[in-house]
Amino acid sequence: MATVSIRRQGTSIAYDPPSIKLGANDFIVFANYDPEQPHQPAPVGQDADYWFDDELPPFEEGEPAATSPAINLAGPNPITYEDGLNKGSGITGTITF
Repeated sequence: MATVSIRRQGTSIAYDPPSIKLGANDFIVFANYDPEQPHQPAPVGQDADYWFDDELPPFEEGEPAATSPAINLAGPNPITYEDGLNKGSGITGTITF
């Protein structure tokens, strides 16, 4: 399992790591460590609920980060994703598998 953390850097967010390579039969999980906003990663050009139905709520200190369900990817390779709740922000990540 690979985890991409969503973190706040100043006034914007960043994906940590910004680029990730998955092995055969691996899957990915997103964790929201941003205390200010909910997030919902999705492939660029797709609806926010493309990978999972509910947004990840903001991070609360002392609590575990909200995480997405495990996502097993198929389709075009690589996949570029963005926050489906903030489309067009220019902040993207890349998954290769």
